[in-house]
Amino acid sequence: MPFVTPEQRESLLRAPTWVAHSGLPGDVVIDRIEAALTELEPGVRDVLLEGLAEAPDRVRVELAVIALARAAGARPVDAADDHLVFEASSGSRFAVASLFWATTAEPAGRKEDVDRLTAILESTFQGRQYALYLRRPVPRAFDPAPVSRAVHLWLQAIDRGEWKGRHAIYEDDDVALELTLVQQRPDSRGGRVTTVGPIDTLERLAQVDTTIVERAGRHRLEHPDLPLVLALGAQPVWRLPRGYVEQLLYGTADRTEAARGPEGPTYRAAFRASQRALFADTALQGLAALWWFEAAGTDPFGFRAWCNDNPWSPGRVALPDVPVSRFLAADASGDEKVLSWYRRPEKDWRSA
Repeated sequence: MPFVTPEQRESLLRAPTWVAHSGLPGDVVIDRIEAALTELEPGVRDVLLEGLAEAPDRVRVELAVIALARAAGARPVDAADDHLVFEASSGSRFAVASLFWATTAEPAGRKEDVDRLTAILESTFQGRQYALYLRRPVPRAFDPAPVSRAVHLWLQAIDRGEWKGRHAIYEDDDVALELTLVQQRPDSRGGRVTTVGPIDTLERLAQVDTTIVERAGRHRLEHPDLPLVLALGAQPVWRLPRGYVEQLLYGTADRTEAARGPEGPTYRAAFRASQRALFADTALQGLAALWWFEAAGTDPFGFRAWCNDNPWSPGRVALPDVPVSRFLAADASGDEKVLSWYRRPEKDWRSA
């Protein structure tokens, strides 16, 4: 029996979401979602069906969560509006709340738009070496002429000795960039030597930080005895350096060990609780782990995943050993928590 009613199907096919705009025919996507829902408990299935209409991106993450948890021997047994409840093979239960971020595969803007900007800059600099820093993405169909005029006047001011230094910032309603003149005299090796940015890592990490604190804090008040996992999904990819994430969650390591063994590189780090370690916050000790998800390949149900365990959370022992790379506690018995990357082979998963 179909779980998605004809009215729901029609609504999903009309809505501007991944269900109707994933690259596959919308009916095919809905059929695959229905096949995944068939195996779920009625209460869990009903919550996901409601979410398809209200928060389809969250449901996309939840389907990936269910696939990963099942691969570790856990199954969804209950659901609320904002989380799913899983039971591990050991009998322990834990909650997973799924969150979603829309990212971009082209942080600088579309290649053709960036190419138009750099082409006008090349013609304006006329063989002088320069560095370009994009402060925000280049928009579609922008007019490059104002940029060219401004840069031309700036270079003339430098040549006349009217400009101190070799750095300038340009910003209008469309474009925001910084330019550094590396070499004043034109030569055959001139032109753009590097392009940087825009760098949105810190901004996105701050968003993740705020969301974790709010969501985990609320769960602790409402379900103090149920360990929580936050599933953080991005479409298409995260692009967050692991070092930045480590600093946010665990603080600065007291010591680290890195080596290359027969099975690849290994990494261990020791941490102590500090105000700089998000996981060490006593208000967040119900947060057992973060499960990270991002898109993989062209299949709308494809994903990759990895995990960061919280060594200060007693609830981490309730979690199953999910079969993806995990930064987990090798020794959390004392004040010093020693964590190690337990590497699993990279794998593209399917949620439906």
